[in-house]
Amino acid sequence: MQKLAVIVKTKTKPGKRDEAYALWEAHLKSRAAANPAQETYFFCYDNDDEDTFHLFEVYNDPSSLAENAQSTWFASYMAEVFPLLDGPPAFSQATPKWIKGVSE
Repeated sequence: MQKLAVIVKTKTKPGKRDEAYALWEAHLKSRAAANPAQETYFFCYDNDDEDTFHLFEVYNDPSSLAENAQSTWFASYMAEVFPLLDGPPAFSQATPKWIKGVSE
């Protein structure tokens, strides 16, 4: 099955990035760690903008992204984090051609 990379850039309201990270930890971190379909997951603070963070995920099964997006726990996370955001996240998908350290 073809892998799927997901790249998300999110800008928070001024000074709210740490609060958004705390919500991510509470709602999503353990789920990502336990999900074998998410082979790689990064939560990164932007070095040039203190109100921006980036997510980078690689799924070994593209249908798993849809399952996550439609889950009640993801909806709960979005409901809590959305008031901290300065607009909707920029979301893109890509097809990995090679990933260091991830089996093919």
